[in-house]
Amino acid sequence: MKKILLIVLLLSFGFSQQIIHTETYENGNIESITYYKETQNGIEKVKYKEYDKNEKKRSEGKYKDGDRDGLWIFCLWDYG
Repeated sequence: MKKILLIVLLLSFGFSQQIIHTETYENGNIESITYYKETQNGIEKVKYKEYDKNEKKRSEGKYKDGDRDGLWIFCLWDYG
């Protein structure tokens, strides 16, 4: 069963704040990190990173207006 950690870092950058949500595997390794930005209109997802149980990055990318934006990286490898 996954443990869910919610880490909220409030960093002042004018009128916006950054919120970071982290999920972990049972072994304590990070499963995903989601970055949000608090704006005057609400909370907007701005970046996402995902890792496997061995801490290898599986995917990473940015969001704009709620949709994937720009280059996204997806890593595939052979587990042998």
